[in-house]
Amino acid sequence: MADPKLSILAFPQKIQGNELFFNVLIIPRNIDPFVPWPETGAPAWVNADLQLRANFIKGLDNFPSDGAHVQQFNFAQTGIPTQANKMFELLKQQFNIVPAPAGSERRLQKPIPND
Repeated sequence: MADPKLSILAFPQKIQGNELFFNVLIIPRNIDPFVPWPETGAPAWVNADLQLRANFIKGLDNFPSDGAHVQQFNFAQTGIPTQANKMFELLKQQFNIVPAPAGSERRLQKPIPND
């Protein structure tokens, strides 16, 4: 399996009438959030303009696929928060993240301790 680039977590918050409210957390993995993605031409994670969409399906009897959804909804208020750049800078400083060695499938790694 290819090295995953994102973790996507959904947190249901409440149901109000016929509306479902939830928060979505998308965390970049094994990538430098300040560097554009050369494989896709996408901008750096901290500069991305996320456009999320939810597909509702009829049930869990079959694996979801294109065209199998019942209804599609665009998310309101998507995008990278303005403070993301500062947050990733602080994380980078705190955890001492370094570039992965040449030839590695990963772009970042934790440094190897000097024993």
